[in-house]
Amino acid sequence: MSSPGGSQQVEWVFIPVIKDVTYEFKVDNNDNITELYVNGNKLGPASSLEMDFYFDVDVSNNQVRKFNNVFVLFGVIATKDSNKIKMQLTLNPCDFVRGFVFPSQDPSQLNNIFASNNKVSVSEKAFAILNRKKEGAVSSTINVYITQNTYTGNTKIEKIQQNTIIIEKNTGIVFKIPNDMLNIFRYSTT
Repeated sequence: MSSPGGSQQVEWVFIPVIKDVTYEFKVDNNDNITELYVNGNKLGPASSLEMDFYFDVDVSNNQVRKFNNVFVLFGVIATKDSNKIKMQLTLNPCDFVRGFVFPSQDPSQLNNIFASNNKVSVSEKAFAILNRKKEGAVSSTINVYITQNTYTGNTKIEKIQQNTIIIEKNTGIVFKIPNDMLNIFRYSTT
């Protein structure tokens, strides 16, 4: 996977997939992700991202078969705060957040996605990766945007709903995602 746009510096960012936040992938005829939106905020450009890094599809049924490279970070929770994603440390290894990593060339775009601009660089080895595909495609350091205060209250496991993730081909086809497949994005929250 090459750096989107060529020579600009790219940082890989962990984006948790949580309830009440939408994630829209726009896919071209060559099965490349051309645009990515998190709650309507563009993250990218993502012109060189291959669709199968994130999901496998059955084109005959216009349906997602599997999500790939789902990153899991332990000891944190995620909530939606003022239409942005807020992550906090709990230091409890039972708490976890799942999501994707995306390349970003413009860190200012992340101000519209995350409630905190406190960036922490984390080794890829600190994550569990579900359905790993294309080993070595991501940089060894991933940035996580997390608040400075630790959450010490009770947590619960939450699931995302249908239409949280939208995958649309430039031909107007929207890939269906079976409800049971969304269970891979369970996460800890308040």
